[in-house]
Amino acid sequence: MITTLQSVEDHLLVEFTLAQSVVNQLEPHGSVKIVFTGSELPANISAVDAQADRQTRNVRIRARIDNPPSQMSPGDSVQVLVEFGPQLDLPAVPAEAVRRSPQGTFVFMAEENDDGSLVASARPVILATSVDSMIGIASGVAIGEQVIVDGSFKLQDGAPIASAIASPQSQKGE
Repeated sequence: MITTLQSVEDHLLVEFTLAQSVVNQLEPHGSVKIVFTGSELPANISAVDAQADRQTRNVRIRARIDNPPSQMSPGDSVQVLVEFGPQLDLPAVPAEAVRRSPQGTFVFMAEENDDGSLVASARPVILATSVDSMIGIASGVAIGEQVIVDGSFKLQDGAPIASAIASPQSQKGE
């Protein structure tokens, strides 16, 4: 979410909105992170509107940044990062690895064939949440498995592939 800064004192206030269902999961006076020019700044929630907007069902929230950097001023645009819900340990893949079709969502996995060569294997997945350009996979891929990213849009199930990961022998010059 992008929003603007408010205030001209030794602190700055950031006002933003969140879905009503998310607000119910926040801790009172909890913390959020404000991203400004690539830096993350800590802020504390100082106020939550008592009522959600009737049309959007979003709730207005105000967070306070104490001792903001001097280059920050009221009216600047910032990004607000709000963590909520339980922490999940999921495998994550780059967004460009995820393929969608009428049959569902899938990724291509690098799997060994009977003769030891690598082939692309389409595997259905259920997506979880995304952070930046990474998408969490709720089911279908285990942590540590090889997912094909580069060129996955050109692949078909069973297509022969070559690994871009160097083997230990090729790193030693053997």
